[in-house]
Amino acid sequence: MRIKLKPEQLEKMAQGMPFDVLLDRPQDVRGFLDLIGHEMPWDETGLSKFSGSNAKPNRMTFSVEEGEGCFICDIHPALAQHLYTVLSEQ
Repeated sequence: MRIKLKPEQLEKMAQGMPFDVLLDRPQDVRGFLDLIGHEMPWDETGLSKFSGSNAKPNRMTFSVEEGEGCFICDIHPALAQHLYTVLSEQ
């Protein structure tokens, strides 16, 4: 699944982290999304429905490209749903 994240959305997600997050390059964003994907509540919220198994997939973030004032991210659909939840709650 491909999504577009604006810097203010990334900043909003970074505020929930217990440390400062600096997201200047696509590699930074990819690592940040992988970290969020690793910490997502996989089984408890039914997000495993996208994989056909209860196991978390090996990869959550496949690529991140820099666009005009945004980052285009190719991510696992369950991570996209989790990001939607994270951004909606704050």
